Amino acid sequence: MLFEAYLTDKFVDFLRPFADGEISEIMNDYTKFEEMGKEIEASFFEKSELESVNSMFKNIKSYSYLMRVGNLKFADICRGITHANEAENMVVCFTLLRSMMEHTASQAFIADKIDKFHDDLIVYSSSIEKFNDVVKRHDAVITRIFFGVGKSKLISDVKCYHVNDYREIMRTDYPDEENDYDFLCEFVHPNHDSNR
Repeated sequence: MLFEAYLTDKFVDFLRPFADGEISEIMNDYTKFEEMGKEIEASFFEKSELESVNSMFKNIKSYSYLMRVGNLKFADICRGITHANEAENMVVCFTLLRSMMEHTASQAFIADKIDKFHDDLIVYSSSIEKFNDVVKRHDAVITRIFFGVGKSKLISDVKCYHVNDYREIMRTDYPDEENDYDFLCEFVHPNHDSNR
């Protein structure tokens, strides 16, 4: 289980590169989109459908931006965990570990949407109407991820995804996610474990 490794030196050593800003290149690898975009762009130039292609590229850039923002937040959280660990502040450490799980889940959610966008564009690239529907659908997803808010309507009227939506996607590759997340919640909330 993940929590068995939370505060070991090995785990802190694992986090240090992220805390130092060395973001994983895997998270920033969007070459498959760029290559596919060029192929689609070439076919639509012939059909004079540049507006559709520009909308597609806007979505690709938006998804890339969301991943990069997530990477930067992840690096800040890792930096906080290493500082909390050095200060032996377990309350902050557990709180940030839960935050790290939630942000990792949001990255998994975005990566899942990127894969679906990629697949949908390939399947529907032969029909401009279906292509436009795919682009509009993913534009709505991006808007909801970026501009969505919880109960506060002061900032935006766009409803955000719930963290459980993100966690559900992460659970497909991380079967112990629910147990580990619940364990961290016991320390984050004013429950018995955090009172000890």
